[in-house]
Amino acid sequence: GNVRKFRGAETQWQEGVTALEVLQSVAQVETHQVGEYVFVTSIDGVKGIRGDKAWYYEINGRHADKLAFVRVLNKNESTRWIYKKDVCSPKVDAEK
Repeated sequence: GNVRKFRGAETQWQEGVTALEVLQSVAQVETHQVGEYVFVTSIDGVKGIRGDKAWYYEINGRHADKLAFVRVLNKNESTRWIYKKDVCSPKVDAEK
């Protein structure tokens, strides 16, 4: 998102750890709960802007299939968080 330069970090894999827990172990993270769902709204002070930019993550270079708070990582999987155009909020707002 041209906000900050890429920053990498490594952690030791633990059985049952989620993508959100890994992120929280290496960065300052803010979340927002909506019903039973938890969304990442800020990483290291870079806040998402509803309808404009948001935080998304990939696993091994592929779009994640679940929200980070429930996606349990397997050994040798890597995550990458990306600050990019918010494509989810407009869809959710349209459904209301």
